[in-house]
Amino acid sequence: MHNEIEKACLPSSGRSASPVFSSQWATLAIRSRADQASPVRHLASLDITANRLSGPLPVLRQYFPELTTLLAADNGIEVLSAQALAGLTTVSLANNSIGRLPPEIGLLWHRGLRQLELEGNTFRVPTYATLQRGTEAVMSWLRDKVPAGEVVGLARELGVEGVVEEEEDETF
Repeated sequence: MHNEIEKACLPSSGRSASPVFSSQWATLAIRSRADQASPVRHLASLDITANRLSGPLPVLRQYFPELTTLLAADNGIEVLSAQALAGLTTVSLANNSIGRLPPEIGLLWHRGLRQLELEGNTFRVPTYATLQRGTEAVMSWLRDKVPAGEVVGLARELGVEGVVEEEEDETF
């Protein structure tokens, strides 16, 4: 019996991924799929700092359902999604190559993401001053950028409970 590498753990962009990225993420996926009762499935913290990983950050909780802490600073991770961070409480992605922060990441504050380190990436907004104010300020800034009509749908998609769309004030 062979271990299958699922496409979900590999970069989905049209360009080819670096061999380091593919092999390391694939190795993690193989180990987690090989034995469903394996202790690896119960991994709560993953430190992959300074491993020259690049490309998009995969949704690691599909392979490690109990993962809450991800330390992946000093790599070349380029793309970040709210789905990849959903369910995590502590994330360090400082000094990567992230070019954009999707605003829906801000909704994850309501799902327990309380520490998010993003300094040293290539995005220009939020500004360095906002990043220096801490996770709560960054998450609030991002939430404010989610289009009002999409808040409830995105929150539901990310498994965030208790988010209610604010009614617009129609007084003149």
